[in-house]
Amino acid sequence: MSLAKKIDAAPLLPENFSRWFSSRGWTPRAHQLELLSRARDGRSVLLIAPTGGGKTLAGFLPTLVELTERAARPQQLVSTGKEVHRSGGLHTLYISPLKALAVYIARNLETPVREMNLPVRIETRTGDTPASKRQRQRRDPPDILLTTPEQLALLLASADAPFLFGSLRRVILDELHSLVTSKRGDLLSLGLARLFALAPDLTSVGLSATVAEPDDLRRFLVPQPLTGTAMADLVIAEGGAEPDVTMLDTEEMLPWAGHSARHALGEIYDFIRRHKTSLIWSAKAENKCKLFAWVLIQNKLLTADNLARRSWPHQPSCSLCNGPMESGLHMCLSCPFAQEVWIQVLAWENLTLPQQIDPTSFSSIEEWWGETEALFPKDCRRMYNGAVIYTLWNIWKERNRRIFEHSSLTPLQVAGRVRESLCLYRSAFR
Repeated sequence: MSLAKKIDAAPLLPENFSRWFSSRGWTPRAHQLELLSRARDGRSVLLIAPTGGGKTLAGFLPTLVELTERAARPQQLVSTGKEVHRSGGLHTLYISPLKALAVYIARNLETPVREMNLPVRIETRTGDTPASKRQRQRRDPPDILLTTPEQLALLLASADAPFLFGSLRRVILDELHSLVTSKRGDLLSLGLARLFALAPDLTSVGLSATVAEPDDLRRFLVPQPLTGTAMADLVIAEGGAEPDVTMLDTEEMLPWAGHSARHALGEIYDFIRRHKTSLIWSAKAENKCKLFAWVLIQNKLLTADNLARRSWPHQPSCSLCNGPMESGLHMCLSCPFAQEVWIQVLAWENLTLPQQIDPTSFSSIEEWWGETEALFPKDCRRMYNGAVIYTLWNIWKERNRRIFEHSSLTPLQVAGRVRESLCLYRSAFR
C-alpha cells in the first residue's frame, strides 16, 4: 500500500498537458502523477479515491500521454506467422458497470482531447450502438473504446478478437468495487483472463471508492500464478476538502403532519440561488417537481446554452427535435416535441386555453407561465399549475433519457406519464 506522494510533474507531463492544466487553474494531483509514474514502469494499479477526487482523469492520463507520443508512428498490419495484429489500433479499453456512465465519461474525455488537439479517437460500444458502427469498430478500432462487461464478452467471442485486442495496452475498470461482488464480476474476470492471453503486455487500472478489503480488488486486476498470489500496486489518494455538513434551521412553522419540507421550499430556493452548483435530492415527487420548475425558471438548469456559456461539453442541437441550440425556453415551449406533449396534456385535463397563445412570443418561461395562468378562472389555476409542473418535469426527463440512455418515448407516451403523475398527486391529497 502507498499513499500518493508529491511527484514533480515536469518529467511526466508533456508541455501541452501542463499548459492545459494551467489554463483551467488546476495542478495535477499527486495520485494522478503517481499513476503516470506506475504506467511508465508497466505496472497494474488499483486507485482508491473519494468521489470528486479526479480518479477518472487519473486513469486516462497515462493513455492520453502515450497516445500523443505514439501519434507520429502510423498504424500498420504486422504478421506474427499465424495471425495478424495492429501496430497501432486499440490502445485502451474502459469498462463501466453502466452504459450511461460509459457515454458520460466519453463525453467528458473528449473535452481535454479537443482542447489540446490530441490525435486520439474515442468511441463507445453499448447495446444501443448501431450495427454498422459495431462492424466498423472491429475493422478499424478507435484508440480508446468505452464499453460494458456484456459487450466485452461479445467482442471476445468473435473470430477477430485476436486482431482487435492484440494491440491493447491498458484496460481501465471503473467502479470496480461494485463490479467484482456480482455475477457481472465473474463474467468480467473471464474476459480479463482472455484479454491477458491475447495481449501479454496488457496492464490494468482499477478505479474504486474506499473499500474495506482492497487486496481482493488488487488480486482481481492481475493474472494469478499457479502458486502464490500476485497483486496490483495500490495507490490511495489523499482526502479532499472536509465536508461542511449543516441542517437548515428554518424560520417557518413546522407542520404537524406530512414532513414533506413544503414549508421550507422558499428557504431552499434562496439557498440554491446563493450557490453556483447545487445537487438536489428529494424522495417526494411533488417536491422534486416543484424544485425543478423553480430551477428552470431561474435558468439554472444545465441546458446546452448554459453549458456553452461555461465552456463545458454540450449537445450542438436540441435532443428532442434536432432544432437550434437547446435552452430551457426552447426545450419546454418552442420545441415541436414539447408542443405536442402540451396539447395532449391540456386536452386530457380539460384545460384548453381560452385563447391561442404563441409560446415563441415569450422571453422567459416565467412570463409565459404567469400570463397563461391568468387566463384561467381562479378555481382552475391549481389544476393548471400542477399540469405545468409535471409536464415540464417529464419533458426534461425525456431530454435526459435521449442523451444518457439513448432511448426515447413519443409525445403521447410522455403525456401519458404526466397524466399518471397527476392522478397519483391528486389521489394523495383527496
